[in-house]
Amino acid sequence: MFQRPPGAVFHLAMVPAALWLVYAHNFPGYEFFGAAMASAFLLAAAVVWALRVATFVWATHKAAAHGPWRWLLTAPLGGLAIVAIVSSGLPLQTRWRLAADDFERAARAAPPPTDVDEWVSFDVPARIGSYRVLQAVRVGNGVIFYDAEGALFDDAGFAFLPSGPFAELNTGWFESPRFQPLGEGWYTWTASW
Repeated sequence: MFQRPPGAVFHLAMVPAALWLVYAHNFPGYEFFGAAMASAFLLAAAVVWALRVATFVWATHKAAAHGPWRWLLTAPLGGLAIVAIVSSGLPLQTRWRLAADDFERAARAAPPPTDVDEWVSFDVPARIGSYRVLQAVRVGNGVIFYDAEGALFDDAGFAFLPSGPFAELNTGWFESPRFQPLGEGWYTWTASW
């Protein structure tokens, strides 16, 4: 085993952890425990890969190695692809695009606009698109949706803010909100409570 590079079995064993890491990044907040566990598994696999590469190179110098060198590129290229996918926000953008029409319908069902400091809850389905939603609130001309996953110790979700985020959104229970645009007046948000 230590005289050849990591092969198909090793790399296929990494696929579930890589998919889990991608899945952990498709929420408006952050699926901390899934991302942490997948990252830990992939980090351990990277250490094993490095040891296997070192022993393969050593065996090559001793003329005892066998197996194609091309396998040495598989894990680094796969790792770069996963990092690029996660850091680009592609998992969230893809899942959002699939759910956007459902969120549009839910936002249209909101009560009429309120004052910018008045928060009015309204009923929405427990699942909008593929997201589990805890509650929805009309505030000003915006609509705030709370995602069930959250962001570890913070709340997270989606917001329809056609005029953009406004200062009155920062309240004692919706503290220091951070908004990331999704386009067409939609944002992801995280906020302390």
